[in-house]
Amino acid sequence: MARANGQTYTEEFKAQVLADWLTGQSERSVAKKHGVSRQSLRNWAGQQRVVLPEKQASIDELQERIQRRLYKLVEDVADAASDPTYLRSQPAADLSVMVGVAADKAERLAILRVRLADHAAALEAEQRETTIDVPRISGPREDS
Repeated sequence: MARANGQTYTEEFKAQVLADWLTGQSERSVAKKHGVSRQSLRNWAGQQRVVLPEKQASIDELQERIQRRLYKLVEDVADAASDPTYLRSQPAADLSVMVGVAADKAERLAILRVRLADHAAALEAEQRETTIDVPRISGPREDS
């Protein structure tokens, strides 16, 4: 898609923008951060559905690792929040920030899961649509 000044965005730029969005940042914040429209972001996401199988495996692995780390972080925050000694030693403002961050990360994880499931379903549907049944062609018929 062309910018207002007629220049086009590079594929690397689009990939970075989409990577930010896939890590759980909101559509609005990603668009504002990179100076693009939210519609461009949605368009680019729609165009990025075709991924080579070997690349998809490494993407899936990376997304899984990120997701596991985020879950671990949320668990660690929850563990700290359940320790009465720790809680008594923290200022109320810090505790409210900690709870807010934990809630935000849990929500982003849920959104990420939905996006990944939607992406996987779209890839599967696209692969089914592009599968073509080719009729078998037999050799010349022999008349008996």
